[in-house]
Amino acid sequence: MKIKNQEAEYYEKFWKEDLGKENIFHGLPDWRENLKKRVEFYGKAINGRVLDAGCGQGDFALHIATMANVRQVDGIDLSQTAIKKCIQRAKENRLSNKAKFKTGSIINLPFKDKTFDSIFAFEIVEHIVDTEKMFQELNRILKMGGFLGITTVDFNLLKRIVISLLYFETYFDPTTPHIRFFTKNTLRKILEKNGFKLIQYKWDGSYFKIMPMGQAIIAQKYKDI
Repeated sequence: MKIKNQEAEYYEKFWKEDLGKENIFHGLPDWRENLKKRVEFYGKAINGRVLDAGCGQGDFALHIATMANVRQVDGIDLSQTAIKKCIQRAKENRLSNKAKFKTGSIINLPFKDKTFDSIFAFEIVEHIVDTEKMFQELNRILKMGGFLGITTVDFNLLKRIVISLLYFETYFDPTTPHIRFFTKNTLRKILEKNGFKLIQYKWDGSYFKIMPMGQAIIAQKYKDI
């Protein structure tokens, strides 16, 4: 319990914008810029009861709560600051009956087995210590055939070379929140190991249109684990 509280306290700093804001690689995401492309890419996977895991201040969850094919959206985040913002914004937009938010951990999710039709985890998996446990939990609460949408870093070969030569100390500063680094191959492997198959993939932004900033994927649950 003590470790979990320390982790939550750490991410309180993130949502109070005291963590990572001075690092060009680890600042808060600009949801005004990202929201449209998220909905366009994940459109076919957004349906039924949806979980926004690591929902932050609720931009994505509150947006899809207005969609006719979404029955209910649940948002969960470690940060009480973020969840308070979500709840207030849901009230202001008269979405409290359809968008529900609570504080909690992605590696110990407070939901019953096979609750959700789709789950989204945007810019989350690179922050998780126990990635195996996280994917096991996501598998557990997702219905068979349900969709899992993820965006995360893409540590491709060209990016590794550039960072190693020019930005190593900035990118791997020990105080920044990213603790996991994924390539397309390592992300696919851990998904398959935990009951998901990769069905759609794209670059999530690019540097000068020659290498991806990150990666966006849609996976589908094909087995229980």
